[in-house]
Amino acid sequence: MIIAEGKGRTQKSVSSRHASRALTGCIMDIDDKFKLIEHHFTSRDNQRRKEGKPLHHDTAHGIWGPSSMLDAYELFTRMRLDERDGFADLGSGDGRIALIASLFTHSTGIEGDAALHDIAVHAKKELLPQIPELARCAFTHGDYTREDLGKYAVLFTFADHTWDAEFERKMLRECKGMLLSYNKIFLPSILKKGRTYWIQQLPIVSYPLNIPDEDIFIRRGH
Repeated sequence: MIIAEGKGRTQKSVSSRHASRALTGCIMDIDDKFKLIEHHFTSRDNQRRKEGKPLHHDTAHGIWGPSSMLDAYELFTRMRLDERDGFADLGSGDGRIALIASLFTHSTGIEGDAALHDIAVHAKKELLPQIPELARCAFTHGDYTREDLGKYAVLFTFADHTWDAEFERKMLRECKGMLLSYNKIFLPSILKKGRTYWIQQLPIVSYPLNIPDEDIFIRRGH
């Protein structure tokens, strides 16, 4: 799964001062915890750049690149992900989006590439002592099209290939919730499109799965 950073967009990374304050044992709010996750992965991305390694690269399961953590955090905050029962990132890469989602609800990252899966597991292990909520995040090394997705209220993906029709039918059989597709490069062909939301000038298209379409930015029950 890729969330591209896009030209002309600004993403604020955590300052070393803020990270240091969080690490010294101060009581952290959810913003502090997000910034610790952001700092961890931003540091890793910067190290790869210093080593001359590309951030975007091919895997046996498709193209992967670093995700825009600020976009994801803004989306999860605005849609009140904490009011949803479960989140799964389909093609979760190095785990950064699934870890951010676990600040709000229990989450799962499903990734087919073994190296990326291992990075995600290591990141959780390193951050967990400072962010207890990450215990709600699980990582699965496997093919998400073969996983039981019915236990998640929110499915999230940035597809880097055309959708398999049988997988779309599988979601309709199993799921009661929504699929959120980041960007419009590859979109489902069978699922009925719901609303489109904009985060940092990039679209997120919703697909209701056996539930009525809704505006996810309006508090539920209001």
